[in-house]
Amino acid sequence: MASGAFAGAEFSLGFGVFESSSTHGAEIAQNQLSITVAQYGNSVRFIFSNYGSTSSSLTEIYFERPSDALGVMTMGPTGRDTEFVEGVDTRSQLPGSQEIGFEGVQVLVAAGNDNSNGVNPGESVSFGYALNGSWDDFVDDLESGEFRIGIRVQDISALGDDASMVNCRGDDCDPKMDPTQSIPLPSAAGLGLLGLGVVASRRRR
Repeated sequence: MASGAFAGAEFSLGFGVFESSSTHGAEIAQNQLSITVAQYGNSVRFIFSNYGSTSSSLTEIYFERPSDALGVMTMGPTGRDTEFVEGVDTRSQLPGSQEIGFEGVQVLVAAGNDNSNGVNPGESVSFGYALNGSWDDFVDDLESGEFRIGIRVQDISALGDDASMVNCRGDDCDPKMDPTQSIPLPSAAGLGLLGLGVVASRRRR
């Protein structure tokens, strides 16, 4: 059963960087990118946001093991000044993903591979999926790391850096985190204090 901060109908997650062209770019991406996960009946809505003023563009979104947790897409990607199309159903395209055992399916990609169509500062994109099981089952998969979310961020700052990221929780979202190490679940009280994220940083066996 889902517990703590994840038992409700909506919560936020941070992202940790596992590969980046620079530490500077990793810090910017980690500070600006986040996701809100919300329950809508027997479906789930994902809202990816880019908060901050430093140039950067979220251009690719990946889900790991989506067929286990999610059904069909029930709400297509929507967002002011963003344009995304469904990605190709291939795995391990997210740069660096092999190093952390992340076998993600590309869910969405910026239309025309144009970074201006991605999620830039002050923008967001949202979309929804039917749940294959219950909301609690889905949240349990997030907590355990059975279901992980990966993103690619490009054109970070004037240097044009890029970063590959995976969802994480609070203090474990530090840039250049080591997602190959297991992170123990905190207590429900600790989750409430952290306010962010889920444990999703472990190497696949």
